[in-house]
Amino acid sequence: MTTYLVDTSALFKLYLPERGSERMESLFFENAEVLISTLTMVEFLSNLQRLHLLDKGLDDNQFSEVWSAFSLDLATGRIQALGVSSEVIDEAIQLLLTRYVTPVDALQVAAAKSLGAEATVVSSDRKLNQLVTTLGLRFLDPSQEDAR
Repeated sequence: MTTYLVDTSALFKLYLPERGSERMESLFFENAEVLISTLTMVEFLSNLQRLHLLDKGLDDNQFSEVWSAFSLDLATGRIQALGVSSEVIDEAIQLLLTRYVTPVDALQVAAAKSLGAEATVVSSDRKLNQLVTTLGLRFLDPSQEDAR
């Protein structure tokens, strides 16, 4: 079974139509486990509020629809939340001792490493994808035709 750890940049493609939305939806038709970190839950809501309140890209109804759909996916287990353990935090710290990356990216990479070599990070964040590649992990960018 394939395990996907989905980053916020890719998660939005499930709820708002954009390049890569169809590829994201196709993950659920595979024999796959689709995970997000609990950090991604917080980051998703923060970015959703930014789109709604600051960018005015979503009205109240759209915000509620997206949040409800996301909450339902979590409640039904369509997407599973992976807690950030002390081991993941330690791994993120070790990564940050060797290079500069954002705290969020360090935690995402550490969470992916904790899932084992077969895990695939799903992200449309170029910097995160470069970091994942540098560290020998697998990634899939749903917005790219030649996702690896």
